[in-house]
Amino acid sequence: MKNLMEYKGYLGFHEAVEDYLELARTQNIEPEQPFKGSFNVRTGSELHRRVAIAAKQKGINLNKLVNEALEQYLGLERILLITSQIVEHPSSPLKHLTYGI
Repeated sequence: MKNLMEYKGYLGFHEAVEDYLELARTQNIEPEQPFKGSFNVRTGSELHRRVAIAAKQKGINLNKLVNEALEQYLGLERILLITSQIVEHPSSPLKHLTYGI
C-alpha cells in the first residue's frame, strides 16, 4: 500500500507541474526556474584579495562573507525602493524634496 501511495503522490506531483506549465503558457508568463544555490563570481584579483582578507578578519569563510554582503545589499536595495515609493506618493509631505546625488 505504501508503494501505491508514493506512486500516486508522484503522479500528483507531475500533474501539478503540468498544470503549472500549462497555466504559464496560457497566461504567457515565464515559468519559474529552480536555482541550485551556487554560482561563480569573477571579481578580479585585487577585490578577491580584499574580500579574502575581510573574511579572515571576521573569522568566517569567503562564502559566508559574500552571502552576508548580498543579503545586506538586497536589504538596503529594498529599503531604498520603499523610501522612494513613500517620497513619490502623491500625498507624501516629502514629495517636494529633491536629492543631490
